[in-house]
Amino acid sequence: MKQHVSRYTPDVVENICGTPKADFLKVCEYIAETSRKDKTASFLYALGWTQHSIGAQNIRTMAMIQLLLGNMGMAGGGVNALRGHSNIQG
Repeated sequence: MKQHVSRYTPDVVENICGTPKADFLKVCEYIAETSRKDKTASFLYALGWTQHSIGAQNIRTMAMIQLLLGNMGMAGGGVNALRGHSNIQG
């Protein structure tokens, strides 16, 4: 995985996404700070994340980031879907 993502340097991300490099790096710092025993993060998502042609990849990416940070299975950590009712997606 490290080899795969190593090609996505901040400059490449800026060119692909249009996000300024400094903003991207700041978000990376914020997320990386949750890789501590005393500070975890929970990624919450609703239907918007899944209703894209790459929706499954969006959710998989969130899960991989949380696994790499050690936030899965931790109090306050993980990936959580926000739904109006249990069968909202059919």
